[in-house]
Amino acid sequence: MIKLKLAGGAEVWVDFDLDKSRCKGCRKRIYWATTCNAKKMPIIQNDDGQWQSHFYDCRKAAMFRREYKPNTDGVGTDTKWLKKI
Repeated sequence: MIKLKLAGGAEVWVDFDLDKSRCKGCRKRIYWATTCNAKKMPIIQNDDGQWQSHFYDCRKAAMFRREYKPNTDGVGTDTKWLKKI
């Protein structure tokens, strides 16, 4: 694994031998980096030779965005600590 600093300043880890594929939206060659929060993020090398998130330059990035659903019940979502009646 190699540690990279992306164009935006974020640090990620990537294994260039194992973590490569093509974007399902635009078919560009991408590499899957791991963020400090252990999340996978597609990265690509831009024309200047810097690494950046592929979400920034993918023309079909909207296909992969998930809808944000906030917790609106006023109580935490962890119910295992609630006393069962």
